[in-house]
Amino acid sequence: MDVLKSGGRWVDAPDAYGPRKTLYNRFVRWAAKGIWVDIFHALVSAGGTPAEVLIDSSAVKAHRCASGGKGGEQNQAIGRSRGGRTTKIHALTDGLCRPIAFLLTGGQVADCTVSSILGERNSKR
Repeated sequence: MDVLKSGGRWVDAPDAYGPRKTLYNRFVRWAAKGIWVDIFHALVSAGGTPAEVLIDSSAVKAHRCASGGKGGEQNQAIGRSRGGRTTKIHALTDGLCRPIAFLLTGGQVADCTVSSILGERNSKR
């Protein structure tokens, strides 16, 4: 889906995918059923066990009103760092940089502190 690849808006999706509301509803329904997770796991396991794994992360700036809503901040992967409120996406990849597992944390969390969690996720697949 071009919308997911580019981070674009649903309104910018090609007409070939159908009405944007239908497209959005289908995406949400598949996410709730775990279809996207199943597809991801099938793609990851198709390559076999990697000889080496790498950990990398990217910090994503969170909007100022992204945390503190209903459910409280304890349920959010938003932290404070030099850049302000950020979320960090930690990725475990194989030697060819293909993703194996992801973990979201607050922006102040270092890769070395989540390496064991990502390693456990790799061994469960």
